Amino acid sequence: MAVVLSGLLDDGAVGSALVARAAGQVLVQDPTEAIFDPMPRSALAAVPAARVIPTAQLGKVVAEMVEQWAQDDEDSADDVVGREMSQVRMAESDDPHFLSPEELG
Repeated sequence: MAVVLSGLLDDGAVGSALVARAAGQVLVQDPTEAIFDPMPRSALAAVPAARVIPTAQLGKVVAEMVEQWAQDDEDSADDVVGREMSQVRMAESDDPHFLSPEELG
C-alpha cells in the first residue's frame, strides 16, 4: 500500500507506480485539500487508478484496508491448514503402517 500526502516534489509518484505495478493499493490525498499539491498530483499522473481520498478519511480507509487484509490472511491461513490436514488424513488412510490414536491406545 502506498499513501501519498501533501508535498512539493514528485518522488511519491515513483513509489506509487512501483506499488501499483506490484498489484498494491495506492491512496492519494485529495490534491484540492493538500497544503502542497504537487506530490499528490504527480502520484495521480503516475497511477491514474489510485484512489483519491479526502484527508479526514485517510486514516479510516487505511485502517479498513488493513483490517480486510488481516481477515483475508486469516481466511487464507485457515484454507492452508484445512488443505494440509486433508492431505495428512489422506496419507494416513493410505498408509498400511499408520496406527490411529485409538489403535495405539
